[in-house]
Amino acid sequence: MSDKIQTVDVEKIMEEIRKNIEARGVSEEVLGFNEVDSSTEIRNGIPVDEMIYDENDLNQYIQYARAAHNIPYYEPIQGGKLKVFVKRVMRKLMAFQMQPLRDRQNHFNYNSIQCIRQIAVHMAELEDALIQKEEIIEELQTRIEVLENK
Repeated sequence: MSDKIQTVDVEKIMEEIRKNIEARGVSEEVLGFNEVDSSTEIRNGIPVDEMIYDENDLNQYIQYARAAHNIPYYEPIQGGKLKVFVKRVMRKLMAFQMQPLRDRQNHFNYNSIQCIRQIAVHMAELEDALIQKEEIIEELQTRIEVLENK
């Protein structure tokens, strides 16, 4: 048994790690957030990437969020009999505190989804209004051109 036990030289491993860090040029000083190079542009505290608005994606995300906004308290517990029993007892003991939290979270999730849906509907209405305004502008421009040519 003692033949299979290997001794580990921790100091040697630590020395290798230190050399590796030194070779990479990593220093021990802590950088501030403004000193870290980031490929993501941040505007008003929100990361802005190259994402393009897609109405189908928006509708898909809204449908997913609507389906997942309700968090159930009781879910099946997997494992052995003792493990399941202990987890059930713990869940019952914590229910007086966890159920109100879960209810508030579900309420918040529902309201968030309703807000997002309202924003999506409002965006669609604005898009329709914009199309109508553009048509009116084109019509007025043609009328102006006709009047100027007289």
